Amino acid sequence: MTTHSQPAPTLAAWRYGKIRMMEILPSPRPSNSPPLTRTQLRWRLLFAAVTFAVGLAAASYFGQPGGHRVVGTVATLVLVGGLCWLIVAILQNVMARK
Repeated sequence: MTTHSQPAPTLAAWRYGKIRMMEILPSPRPSNSPPLTRTQLRWRLLFAAVTFAVGLAAASYFGQPGGHRVVGTVATLVLVGGLCWLIVAILQNVMARK
């Protein structure tokens, strides 16, 4: 089996706009993938809530004075990531009902 790879783009192609790396669209492109099922949405919401709760517990435990700053920072990052994921999961559940 042989694979054909395309040659790397030249600097001139980048300069003159023949290659676009990122394009900002006014509306999202439709996806060919099937929509998420209710079960998938619920599992996603559950995992987001658990991540948020673990981050909240860890940040409150490790954020006390005299604790390690690195561990407290990582716990806070888990908290923020869980919060963002929870917001996205809630929005996905709301939009799936429409």
